[in-house]
Amino acid sequence: MKSKYGIRLYELLKSYAYLGEKHFNLEELKRRLNAESYHDYSNFKIKVLTPALEDIDNYTDIKVYFTEIKESRKVVALYFKIEPIKDVNIRIGKWNKIENELNEKQD
Repeated sequence: MKSKYGIRLYELLKSYAYLGEKHFNLEELKRRLNAESYHDYSNFKIKVLTPALEDIDNYTDIKVYFTEIKESRKVVALYFKIEPIKDVNIRIGKWNKIENELNEKQD
């Protein structure tokens, strides 16, 4: 994974994959990802959440969707929908992609 937060978010969401969903208070999620320095949600979303979810989508065995939960106009929590990828061909494709990227880095 390219994002340091991708690994942390993957581990966190994978631990709740058996439930299929998880709700996090925004401050709790920042703390659990060790991203407390992002005080503004828009920066957190651009620099932490979006790259992490792209990494999860590209390199892992789960598919994650999220919804912002707002009070007035302020995002206060995130709801994650977690689905395992069961299609073997997709999983093999992801492994091949990882292997190719690792081989490119070694060259």
